[in-house]
Amino acid sequence: MEVKMKTVFSKRIIISSICLISAFFSYSQAYVNYSYHYQEKNILIFEGYLQDSVNGFDSSSWHWDFGDDRTYDTVIINNQGLGAVNCTISHEFIVEPNNYNVCLEVSTNLGNSGTQCNNIVISPCSGFEVQYSIVDDSCNVNNEDGSIELMVSGGTEPYAYQWENGGTLNIINNLPAGNYCFTVTDANNCTISDCIGIHHYSSVGINYIKKDVSSPISTDGQIELSAYGGESPYLYTWNTGFTNNQYIGLSSGLYSATVTDNNNCSASTQIAIISDYLSFNYDTCLYNGVDTSAYNIYQIEATDVPGLLSITWQIPGMDSLIFVDAEYLFEYAGLYSLELILNCQKSQSSLFDTIQITNEMLSINRIKLTQNNNLVNIYPNPANNNITISVNYFKNEPLKLHLYNSVGALVQEKTINAEIIDISALSKGMYVLTISSTENGIVFSKKIIIN
Repeated sequence: MEVKMKTVFSKRIIISSICLISAFFSYSQAYVNYSYHYQEKNILIFEGYLQDSVNGFDSSSWHWDFGDDRTYDTVIINNQGLGAVNCTISHEFIVEPNNYNVCLEVSTNLGNSGTQCNNIVISPCSGFEVQYSIVDDSCNVNNEDGSIELMVSGGTEPYAYQWENGGTLNIINNLPAGNYCFTVTDANNCTISDCIGIHHYSSVGINYIKKDVSSPISTDGQIELSAYGGESPYLYTWNTGFTNNQYIGLSSGLYSATVTDNNNCSASTQIAIISDYLSFNYDTCLYNGVDTSAYNIYQIEATDVPGLLSITWQIPGMDSLIFVDAEYLFEYAGLYSLELILNCQKSQSSLFDTIQITNEMLSINRIKLTQNNNLVNIYPNPANNNITISVNYFKNEPLKLHLYNSVGALVQEKTINAEIIDISALSKGMYVLTISSTENGIVFSKKIIIN
């Protein structure tokens, strides 16, 4: 956020609110200066400054003459023997339009002295100030989200705001890049006018080169990021806490990276380091002429064979959804790229998706239950907000519940006995529920539909 300030001392004149004036001094060994700013329109804060011999001095006498028949005198004892001293004082002037010749004279015990005088204007508009904060237009190309907020002090309320774009409040929003001019008027008809620029910074993007692992159990994956656009230097951050553009020694999985440029514009990407690429061929001509771009993996089921998972692909057909059951054999847990090859006579089309396989999904001791199995009952199914689990076999054993969505991501995990499970926060769709016995490793698996 950028903050700037403008100040007006008389109508329609904008000058700096802090004025530093070169000193006039009688002897070359003493330097006297003062600055001032408005606390209110007729109350000023003066800060005097004295510099004398490099060897220091013991005391200094200060005489302020405010040009309104009032003076102020003080003596400062310089116990530390320093060569410079500051002195701050406030003074209230008559609120009539007037000019005052304010002088500061300082002398030291070394016999050196200096004087500074300055003409100060006091009027009903004195101390009338406007500060403004700017939020520049964000880095996205199509956004118009800049804003300007005016913060007024001094003057006499109420304040009236007028922007060239028609705005009449102290803040304007939803701004594209450009210049925005305003006028603020107080109750005494004092005005401040200025124009403020909103900037738009070019967006930043990410390219990357990756190397997948050589085997599902290897940790030799690599990713190299390269930023473009925006303004260098670039800062790279990863979801793991790593902060370099080159990331090596990776196992399979999803990695998220963000690049931020010198203007605080950022872009993010997600990169998959794949354990292996598996394909399944399916002979059918049902999909000829069907747009298969909207497909997705619908559900995952265990089979009686360890590591062999039945994965259902969902494809929009001409009149209804079409489902294809494909079987893939996984030796290890990891992130896999799956291909479904649809063969129709001499034509062929391929669907691709990425799926995370967990160790539990590959469990060896797995029972495939039919509708007649009554070891564990789960109802209702389909369900809306809750499901009830009734355990009939593993009554004296601690059990673990895991719930996976249609792409194999774990969405719920807990220790259970027989209880009601809240599923109201989950999205509609097909889920796989597993219940594991920690003593003998038996796993109960069932498809659950959430409406």
